[in-house]
Amino acid sequence: MKFILRPGKVGTWPKACAAAGIYLLAVMATEMSAHWLLPYFAAEHVEWILFLVTAVLIGFLIQYNLVSLRRRHQKEREITNWLSVIGGEDFFPLLAKNLARSVEADCALICEYTGDGKETLRSLAAFCHGRKMEEFECSWVGTPGEKVLKERRLVCLRSGVKEQFVWDHLPPELAADSFLGIPMFDADGHITGLLALLDNRPLCDREGVEETLQLAAVRAAAELERRHVEEELRQKRDRLHAIITTALDAIIEMDDQGTVTSWNPRAEMIFGWTADEAIDRPLAELIIPMQHRKAHSEGLRHFLATGEGTILNRHIEITALRRGGQEFPVELTVTPIRHKDHYAFAGFLRDITETKQAEQALRFSEARYRALYRDNPTMLATLDTGWTMLSVNPACAGQLGYRIEELEGQSVLILFHEDDRLAVAEQLQKCLQYPDQVFRWQFRKVRKDGAELWVDELAHAVYELDGSLNVLVVCQDITERKRMEEEIVQLNADLMTRAAELEEANRELETFNYAVAHDLRKPLTIINGYCQVLKDYCGDRLDEKCMNYLHEAYEGTWRMNQLIDTLLNFAQLSRIEPDREAIDFSALAYEVAAELRRAQPNRPGTFHIATGITCNGDASLLRVVLENLLGNAWKYTSKKGEAIIEFGLEELDGKQVYFVRDNGSGFAMTDVAKLFLPFQRLPGSEEYDGHGIGLATVERIIRHHGGRIWAEGEPGRGATFYFTLPAE
Repeated sequence: MKFILRPGKVGTWPKACAAAGIYLLAVMATEMSAHWLLPYFAAEHVEWILFLVTAVLIGFLIQYNLVSLRRRHQKEREITNWLSVIGGEDFFPLLAKNLARSVEADCALICEYTGDGKETLRSLAAFCHGRKMEEFECSWVGTPGEKVLKERRLVCLRSGVKEQFVWDHLPPELAADSFLGIPMFDADGHITGLLALLDNRPLCDREGVEETLQLAAVRAAAELERRHVEEELRQKRDRLHAIITTALDAIIEMDDQGTVTSWNPRAEMIFGWTADEAIDRPLAELIIPMQHRKAHSEGLRHFLATGEGTILNRHIEITALRRGGQEFPVELTVTPIRHKDHYAFAGFLRDITETKQAEQALRFSEARYRALYRDNPTMLATLDTGWTMLSVNPACAGQLGYRIEELEGQSVLILFHEDDRLAVAEQLQKCLQYPDQVFRWQFRKVRKDGAELWVDELAHAVYELDGSLNVLVVCQDITERKRMEEEIVQLNADLMTRAAELEEANRELETFNYAVAHDLRKPLTIINGYCQVLKDYCGDRLDEKCMNYLHEAYEGTWRMNQLIDTLLNFAQLSRIEPDREAIDFSALAYEVAAELRRAQPNRPGTFHIATGITCNGDASLLRVVLENLLGNAWKYTSKKGEAIIEFGLEELDGKQVYFVRDNGSGFAMTDVAKLFLPFQRLPGSEEYDGHGIGLATVERIIRHHGGRIWAEGEPGRGATFYFTLPAE
C-alpha cells in the first residue's frame, strides 16, 4: 500500500479549465464532422445541426457545474455553520460528531498531543459508528497518525490500514481500512494534536473532505489553544489568589478614584476591617491618617493628570491607621496598573511596628553599650582565655593610673596584689568552665603608683561571633566601702550598747511611772475616802457652801485619778505592737455611738455611720481611736441645737481615707498644728471637759498602724478628721 498525499484542494480553477477543454473538443468535433458531412448533405443544415448539438452539450455541462457548485457551497455553509455554532465544554464531542456525519465517515477522532516526551496522544473526543466513545490515551508510534505528526502535514491512507497497523493498544472501534489525518498547530507552529477520519471506504477522493478536515483542524486547534490559555490563566489566577491570600503583607487594590477594589486577609488582620467592610469604600477614610489625606488625594490627581508620582514603585515608610484610630508605622509600595482607558493601583503594606521597635531597641542597646562600656564610670575589661586584656574602658585605665594602650595586650594579673593573683586566676578559670554562671569576688588591686585598693568584681564568660569564649569583667572600687563597713561594724557595736542602755532606762522609767502613779493614787484615795466620810457623818451639819466645797474636793480627786490612768496608757502606747486582724469598722463605730447615746439619752443628735466599712488592724486600739474621735465630735456639738456626726470612707488621690465629721464648734486652721500634741488645748476648748491628750493618743495609734491623720475645720462650722490605715 502506498500513501496518497493531497496537500492542496481541487477548486473552481481546475474544473473551469476542464470545462473549457471539453468545449474546445466539442467545437473541434463539430468542425470536423461538418467537413466530413458536407459532401453528402447540405452544408447549411449540417452546420446548424452540429452547432445545436454543441450548444446542448455545453448547456448540460454548465448546468452540471452549477448544480455541483451550489451543492458544494451549501455543504460549505453547513460546515461553517456548525463549526461556528458549537462551543462550550461539549465542543470537541460535537465537533467529532458533526465532522463524522458531514463527510459520512465511520469515525472522527480528535486527540491532544501531550508533549511530555512519552509519545502519547490523549483523546479529546471520538465519535464512531453513531455513538460517542470514552476518552483514552495511547502511544502514536506505530499508528496511522505517526506519519502525520512526524511530517507535520495532512496524510491520506486510501486502503489497507486495518491490515498494516496493529490495533492492540487502540480501541477496537477505531479499526478501519481508510485513514485521513491532519495535525493541529498552535499560534507558534507547535503541534498540539491530531484530527483524523477513519472509514472502511476510501476517504481520499471524497468531495470536500480535505477542506472540511482542514477547517475542523483549524477550529479544533484554536479551541484547544484557547482552553490551554484559559487553563494557564486560571492557574495563574489561582496562584495569584493563593499568593495574595497567604501573603504576609497587606495587599490592597484601588481604582483611579481611590476606592478599594481588593482587600486580602493580611489587610484584615493589620487594619481591623473585613474585606466586605473595606471594598467599595475610599481608601483614605480606612487607613490614611488625617494629616496625610490631602497629600494622598493631590498625589492621585497629579498622577492621573501627568502620569508622574513621587511615591510610585518605591519603598517608603509612612504611618497608617487601624480601625480603632491607632496610628502605626508601615512600609508602603504603590504600583500603578495600566488598563485600556484607566489606571488601577496595587498597594503592598507591611506593618513595621516590631521592626521599628527592634531598631529602636538596637539603637538603645548600642547607646547603652557605649554608656556601659565606654562612658561607664565603673571599671570594665574584656579578657581572652589567657587572661590578656583585649579592651578596657577609660574608667578602668584612669582609676588605676594607666592609659588604655598601656593595659590592652597585657595580662590582667599584673593589676592584682601579688598575694591575690593565684586566687584570681582560679576564679577566672571557673568562668570558662561554667560559662552560664556569673562569678563575684573581692580582691586587692595595685595602682600604677603603688597604692592598693579593694575592688568588687563580677565576671561572666561571653561568646564571640566565631564561637570563642571571652571573659567580661565589671570592677568597682570599694576601698571606701571597706573602710565604711569597718566603721559600721563599730557603730553597730556602739548602737547595741546604747540600745541595751536605753532599754534599761525605759524599764526604769516604766517602774518610776508606776511608782509615781502608786504614790499619787494613795493620798488621792485617802482624800476621796475622807470626803465620803464627811459627807456621810457630817452632811446634815454642813451648810450648802461647805457641801459644795466637799463635792469639788471629791470631784478633783476623781479627775486626778483619771489623769493618772490616761498618762500611764499614753506612755504604754509607744511599746504596744498592733495585733492586726480584719475588723468590721462600721460595727465598731455603731457600738461607740450607742455608748455615747446611752450616756446622754435625752440629748438631740444624729449619727450617720456608713455601712460595710472594713479595715485591718488592732481592734482594741482602733476602738480607742473611734472613742476619741466620735467622743470629741459628740462633746464639741453639745451647744448645737441638733448634733450631726458622720463616719464614712471616701477616696482622695486614689487612696481610701476614713473620716469623722461634725457640725460642732470647729477650730481655726492656724491652730491645726496643736491638735495632736499632748496637753494642748485650743482656744475656746476650756468650756469642755478633757485633758488634751485624746487626739495625741489617736495620732500615736494611727502612726503605729502605718497610717496618718490630719484635720480640717472652721470656727462655728464644725471639723473633719481624716485618717488612713494600710490595707494589710
